[in-house]
Amino acid sequence: MTLLDSCSAPDSRRFRSGQAARRQARPVGSAAEDFRWFSQDLPLGPDFCLTFVRASSPGEVLARLGGVDPIDFQGNANVPYVDLDPGDGLVFLAVADVGGWTMIVEPNGFFCTDRQVIPVLSAGGEQVTFYRSEHTAPEFLWAVDGDVQVGFCPAGDDDRWGTDPRRLDQVLAELGFGEEVVEDFKALTLALMHHITGVRLTPALLGNAMFRCAFAPDPLGALIDPGALAQAQQDLADAGSGYDPLDDPWSIYGIRDPRVQATGEVGLWLATHDQDLPVGLAYADQHLVRAAARWMRDWVFAKAELLDQPWFMPRRDALDRGESIPAGDREAIRRRLTSAPDPVSHPAGEQAPLGWRHEQAFTLIDGPLPDSPVAQFGDAFRAAVMVDISHHGRALADLRRAFPELFTRRN
Repeated sequence: MTLLDSCSAPDSRRFRSGQAARRQARPVGSAAEDFRWFSQDLPLGPDFCLTFVRASSPGEVLARLGGVDPIDFQGNANVPYVDLDPGDGLVFLAVADVGGWTMIVEPNGFFCTDRQVIPVLSAGGEQVTFYRSEHTAPEFLWAVDGDVQVGFCPAGDDDRWGTDPRRLDQVLAELGFGEEVVEDFKALTLALMHHITGVRLTPALLGNAMFRCAFAPDPLGALIDPGALAQAQQDLADAGSGYDPLDDPWSIYGIRDPRVQATGEVGLWLATHDQDLPVGLAYADQHLVRAAARWMRDWVFAKAELLDQPWFMPRRDALDRGESIPAGDREAIRRRLTSAPDPVSHPAGEQAPLGWRHEQAFTLIDGPLPDSPVAQFGDAFRAAVMVDISHHGRALADLRRAFPELFTRRN
């Protein structure tokens, strides 16, 4: 898209000539005073592009511009602002029926001023557009059936361009436009738009309008990246529902699935090691999760040199049956274990002291066994990470080889 760099439009910016559709001139029906509220309240924000299109419904407008899968929001205050990456190739459009005309609002946009868009948008009808930004010159244009009749910088410039550039001179003079800088050009421009369209922009109109919000390709007609579109639509739905990723600890992993989030703190901790693991556990058959928990406990007991010890195996078998170890048995086991040295040294690549390994293995015995298979697995995996603390990632690698089905990401 292109923008005006000043209030004067160079010859290269002028549109093709042609016979403009003529209309009966009507008196100026609005004074700028009627629109002072717009400058004070900034209902569309400081940067916006406001367009009215005649002879096309909101659905037809979106179809012409390539907008897909619209989401409806009532009232301009409820239309979310979506911060798009320029590299996504998308523009955001909020479109509403305002009685004979379709209104298009672009927060912080200017798509409707694009020289390829105007002929498409105004074909068979009319387009009236007001673009305003804090960072560049504003622009007004009125197009009829593909031809811009009048275009100019409403902030203060007598230069007009288009196929009939002096067509609105009398109205502009009556409203107060001229060569000098116009202090409140926003109110004057809305009065001009009302004169052309008959649509009076009011707080009630903006507040009651049903906006169809969608993303369209930029430039017009370009192919849309499905991934970028899906992310933009998700951001739009999130903003509309009040969802804030800062309040969702799962957002850093890109996990929105309620079934996965139901794994809770255990799943979040597992995601720090592998983002696919909580997903696999959430969707796996419970028998598989229990099998993985048993396997992970045995992995810990083997590292602690407890597996196959005759005195220990009955307790290990009880855990496999889902039974907690009685307090008396736990105390008997503790007396057989080696105490961890103080302080404990964990040189990278070397096996941790036996006392440390015993201490980590004992965490799987000390206390009631969780009812949830996922929680049992989480406890076992946490103990595995700790018992083999000098070999980062070995427990996860062995688990992946033993249970590859737990690491298949579901979309």
